[in-house]
Amino acid sequence: MKEKKFIILFFLCCLLVITSWFVFFDGKENTKTKDIVEQKPASSDVYNAIPDSDEPTDIKSVGNNLTENNSITESASEDLQDLVESLSNLTANEIVIKLLIEERYYAHTTKILLELIKNGTLGINESLKGNNGNNKATYYTPLYVALIPYDQVSYDEFSEFMDLGAAIDTSNTWLRKLAKIKDERIIQRWVDESGVGPEHYDQLMNLALTKGSPELVSYIREYDLGGINYTFDPTSFTKSKMNIKDYIASEIDEEKYAQSGRITPFQFITADISRANIYLNKVRVMKMKPGLTQSEIDNFDKSLIVIQERIEDLQKIKQNL
Repeated sequence: MKEKKFIILFFLCCLLVITSWFVFFDGKENTKTKDIVEQKPASSDVYNAIPDSDEPTDIKSVGNNLTENNSITESASEDLQDLVESLSNLTANEIVIKLLIEERYYAHTTKILLELIKNGTLGINESLKGNNGNNKATYYTPLYVALIPYDQVSYDEFSEFMDLGAAIDTSNTWLRKLAKIKDERIIQRWVDESGVGPEHYDQLMNLALTKGSPELVSYIREYDLGGINYTFDPTSFTKSKMNIKDYIASEIDEEKYAQSGRITPFQFITADISRANIYLNKVRVMKMKPGLTQSEIDNFDKSLIVIQERIEDLQKIKQNL
């Protein structure tokens, strides 16, 4: 009996020792694990390890690099070849929209069109209006588009279009464009290339009046000394006088130059300067009418002064945009 009690007591003692051992080492491991967790640096410690003086320096360096890269990109984007390449994968319609709407293309329209023709992107007489044969306007060729922004191309540019095979004719559309030309050398080659002759002079005289080309009137007058055979339609002449009067009475609307939209302030002011120059040249054409009284001549001279001052004011606004 005593032996049995001893065995039970021994068993209980062993159980107590084993339990204590597990408790001791389990607690020690938990403490060790807890210490490891507590000693693990927080995420902020990683950033705090970077000296404060280094961070602004690095950011400034990155900022400088970005600024330099942007500057290079902006400068390169204005390069003619870059502008041409940016249009090479677009449709004809998309090209025209960019050339006539986006400011960075607008001032280079003629040069870009010539490059697009020479690299095969556009055909010299390809219609740039309409898609897939729908609503195609055969006259709406690269040369026609080149004449839209300012109604002018240089003589060398016009000659290049002609040498590349540009087609012009005696249709009303092209006669209206001819009536805006201010370079006598272009007028002469235009006449030679298109087949314009005396049978068109009556129409061209009135178009020169409405579009403002004293140079075209002078060209016709070389074949009509004294303006006997070809003169202005009286109704058109009276209407032009009223238009000039209304224009002079109008005021410059500077508010629209502060607006932003599809048409930029730069394009607004450029169009208004172009319009003012048309009125200026219309007055010059009207002064060429035979038989004017001195009073009429004086009134036209006053109109020229007022319109010239308007152009100067618009130029100042443009410079401040």
